[in-house]
Amino acid sequence: MKKIFRFLVKRKRWIFIISIGLILGLATPRVFEYFVVKFEYFVVKSEIGKSEEGLTKLKNTEREFMKSAGPAKYLRVKAGNYRSLRRYGKAVRLYRKIAEKYPEAAPSALLEIANTLKLANADDSELSKAYQEVIQKFPDSDEAAEAMSTLRLYQTSKDAQKKLYGGIIDQYPDNRIAAKALESLEKGYEDKPYLYQQLIKKYPDKYIAEVALGRILGNILETQSREDAQKVCLKILVEYPDDKIQIAAYKQLVAYALQGGNIQPVMDFSYSLIKDNPNTELAKTVTQTLADIQYQKGNYLESLRLNASLKKKEDGQGEGK
Repeated sequence: MKKIFRFLVKRKRWIFIISIGLILGLATPRVFEYFVVKFEYFVVKSEIGKSEEGLTKLKNTEREFMKSAGPAKYLRVKAGNYRSLRRYGKAVRLYRKIAEKYPEAAPSALLEIANTLKLANADDSELSKAYQEVIQKFPDSDEAAEAMSTLRLYQTSKDAQKKLYGGIIDQYPDNRIAAKALESLEKGYEDKPYLYQQLIKKYPDKYIAEVALGRILGNILETQSREDAQKVCLKILVEYPDDKIQIAAYKQLVAYALQGGNIQPVMDFSYSLIKDNPNTELAKTVTQTLADIQYQKGNYLESLRLNASLKKKEDGQGEGK
């Protein structure tokens, strides 16, 4: 078979090869695709001449395909081979095909497009656009976090960096990419506590507020006491009713009280929270927490009562839906 292919290549009878592929392709698309790959292999071979490394990579592409690695992986290997051969335009088109046809592989494919453009020495605006596409389409992915870290290299001034990372937080306050953006944004701030407070104030019901609260409490524990951290949690519980940040603050309050061995005052406060905030997510969290603590303390009847109360509320809400 190899001798036949060599004979045909020397005489540049490409039409004959394609014809065979088309005929066999009627029986199975995989055979047709194999012949297309084989055709491309010889075309590239004629272009790169003595590049044995390139030929080896192309052969590996075929092997990967014939092992039934899956179409997305096959195209990825193929694109990687073209990138190794510095045929960046071809590689980008293949990565784009992956992103459009295979959703599960789209985040990594878009990131590879940006990385390929970087190797091709694309201008900064084109690179920035490519990396931002990853963030915009898949903000909660690992690839988005990597794209954001790379974007920092193309924002030379502090003002530009603040604008970039602040914009990402504003666009995706409920995604973990916002936490990654905050890591970079806070590096340019001297008054970090003010930044954290503003984020809590602006997004009290979003994930980024919980991250900001964690930063505030972490700073307090480094320089002050556990009691000071508890005071901040209590302040959050009072100032932000009916927001997710309340639940995060309450959980931290209980954790600090357990660490300090003085849980009773927090338990008393917890019962008042349930009374003042009935039928809320906070009340559910507090009730479940109290039930667990009472059980650990050996107050089994009270734990059962709290769990029964919680189930009654949940059943009542379910009936109302």
